[in-house]
Amino acid sequence: AAALQLAEGLNLPLKRDSLFNLMANLSVAGRFQQFHLQNRNWVLDVAHNPAATAMLASRLRDWKLQHPASRIHACFAMMVDKDRPGSLQHLVALID
Repeated sequence: AAALQLAEGLNLPLKRDSLFNLMANLSVAGRFQQFHLQNRNWVLDVAHNPAATAMLASRLRDWKLQHPASRIHACFAMMVDKDRPGSLQHLVALID
């Protein structure tokens, strides 16, 4: 949204079809970012508050339904000023 606002403020020519294509393929690095490495599936997510970890938990539940034999391991880090207990409550039951 910020980039679009800047482009508009600079009067850059924006084509509606191009914008729709760009937005349809937009992803944010670190938000349920998936990759395969060393015969394992990895997910990176920068969830840092209870609302974000609730969304992460929902996506992990969906993933687990598609891969029922898979196990989920986690490495979790969070700044001291964040709600760690509130954030972790959404994930604890999903982590093997």
